[in-house]
Formats: sequence, C-alpha cells, structure tokens
Amino acid sequence: MPYCFSFANEIVTKAVCIFKMVEGNTKDAIIAGANMGRETDFLFSLHDNYQDYYTEALSYDDRFIIKHEDGSIIHGGVWDGGHCRLICSSQALKLAERNLDLIQGSCDINSYYIDTTTSAGLYECYDK
Repeated sequence: MPYCFSFANEIVTKAVCIFKMVEGNTKDAIIAGANMGRETDFLFSLHDNYQDYYTEALSYDDRFIIKHEDGSIIHGGVWDGGHCRLICSSQALKLAERNLDLIQGSCDINSYYIDTTTSAGLYECYDK
C-alpha cells in the first residue's frame, strides 16, 4: 500500500480513537483533533452539511425537517450516517450559527468546508 494511503488510514484511526476517548463529545473531539493537527504540522479542517440531518444525531429535532403540505417528512439520501432527512432551507442558518458558536474560539481551524450550500437549491417548507 502506498505510504500516502497508509498515513490516511492512521489519521482516520486516530480520529476514531479520539472520538472514543472523549466518549462521543463532539466539541471535545474537535478540540482534540485540532490539537493533533497542530502538533503534527497538519492543517485541521472541518466539514459540515446543512442539508442532510440524521435521526441518530444527539441534536436531532423534527422542527428543522422539511415536511410536505400534509405534514409528512421528506426523506433524503442514504449516506454513511444512514438514511437522512432534509433540513428546511430556512432553518439551515440557525443550525450553522449554533454549530459555529459551539466551536468558535475553542480551537484553531485552518478551514471549514460547508458542503451542499451552493450545489443544492432551496426547498419550500410547509411547517405551520
């Protein structure tokens, strides 16, 4: 196996160990990952997505989900997190602000990639 791929596997393994070490506390895992990146001279980047929403997430809340006019939930695709639901476009900024408030000032981030923001259209939500 080429060195570059073996090193990527090592980083993923360390990330999983960090997440286990902090007992699933996402904020602590982000801080530990940022520290590991700084200590090993690597850039630390976050990846986020404000379109897909997973019911397994501790922060999951039906208030943010797109619904049809009859109130039924619109489902998204199946990804690594399982079958997702879609975030109502008008609610995405609230979730982004919440997440940014949680991590801002907690650690050094070299970049922050917000996925799907410019590639997906806005969706109409029918919540009352």
